[in-house]
Amino acid sequence: MQLGLTPQISKDGIISLLIVPTITRIKDEVQVELPTTGGRTQSISNPVIDLQELATTVRVRERQSVVLAGLINQIKKLEYEGLPLLGKLPVLKYLFGRFEESYENSELVIFLTPYIKTVR
Repeated sequence: MQLGLTPQISKDGIISLLIVPTITRIKDEVQVELPTTGGRTQSISNPVIDLQELATTVRVRERQSVVLAGLINQIKKLEYEGLPLLGKLPVLKYLFGRFEESYENSELVIFLTPYIKTVR
């Protein structure tokens, strides 16, 4: 997770905050063929990135809190459980094992309270 934050302070003490939270995760990997010398190709693994981003601007006074929410994420997981030997055979794994589907839900909530520090 990354948090981009750009503050600006007006003459009357109002703080404008440009807030850009970004969540990234590796979703998958794909094989990519790259040409090399001599007309050959090289296979590399390339990640597929899942990106969630929110951008907003808020205006607050010093020591007033801001709450941002709404970056909701649901990850589907498929796990296999089976007998050690029979569960690995292509046809028998369905007879001696099972697939379990689960979901992981999360929400990013950000609390910000700006303070102005004067430098003398």
